[in-house]
Amino acid sequence: MNLDLREIKSFARRSMTENLGLKFVALLITLGLVTIVRFQEKVERWVDVEVNVTRPSEISGLLLTSEPPDTVRVSLRGRPSIIESIKNGPMKLVVMDMSNREKPGSFTFYFEPEMFDFPSGVEVVGINPDVVLMRIERVVTRRLPVRVKTHGRLKSGAQLDEEPVVEPSEVTVAGPASLVRSLIHLETEAVDIEGLGVGEHHVDIPIRRTEGLSFKYSDDLEITLKVKWTPGQRMLAGLLVRTMGDPEAVVEIRPTEVAVSLVGAKVALDRLDPGALVVQIDLDKAEPRKGGVLRAKVEVSGLPSDVKVGSIVPETVLVKTRVSAVPKAK
Repeated sequence: MNLDLREIKSFARRSMTENLGLKFVALLITLGLVTIVRFQEKVERWVDVEVNVTRPSEISGLLLTSEPPDTVRVSLRGRPSIIESIKNGPMKLVVMDMSNREKPGSFTFYFEPEMFDFPSGVEVVGINPDVVLMRIERVVTRRLPVRVKTHGRLKSGAQLDEEPVVEPSEVTVAGPASLVRSLIHLETEAVDIEGLGVGEHHVDIPIRRTEGLSFKYSDDLEITLKVKWTPGQRMLAGLLVRTMGDPEAVVEIRPTEVAVSLVGAKVALDRLDPGALVVQIDLDKAEPRKGGVLRAKVEVSGLPSDVKVGSIVPETVLVKTRVSAVPKAK
């Protein structure tokens, strides 16, 4: 048993130490073959390729209205080192050439493997997306009215006297047929009217830009805004009629009270004190009637400048006086 163990150990020692040169050469050959096999092994990887769009020329009267993709994802098969150099190198481009389109309408664009410029030995095995639906429209021109857009609030109690006036009132617009034909008017950028008071105001403002449209005007639009006080109406009833002149001559007034309708700026009407009004008759202007009776017109004074009398009910009253006080008919 001990002999057999010694022989086994001796055999193992000879196996490890004899013919070392040949064994080393065999190891090198094996490593080389493995390297060659791995170097020639192909893998699949994906890369993103930027899309460069060639649009129809301006003189064609056509316009690309659908949005092409920014990139497409391409699956490649090839040696790992080459594919890694593609992924880590400069961004590749693929061209969507639509410059030769002659008619408007929808069409399908196909990305084909031969459209991509990759090194020899690299195979394109997949493209995502490989099909894109595109649309080209004819460019049309149209003249449209301009509407003024505002934001903010005028000074309290004020309002626009009329629609803002814009100069020019119409602007020529050009763009894809479907968009231009759907427009009723153009809008300006929002005009800030916050806190504007009574009077006439002028501001220059551009048209609000819309993607896909071009406008044929050089300067900003001139906007005129006219602001006035908000009109109102107020009715005051039960106002006592007074006499201008000699009150001792008056025996009786019928009726003794009237109702007055006032019109003017609402803010002025709201703050008006009815006690400041003077409702009176002038006997010297009265119309004589029989039996010492006069018909006198009612007058109202004491009003602010922006408030006027709309109506007085009744407009005249009957005044009974002493006969000697009755003015002589003219």
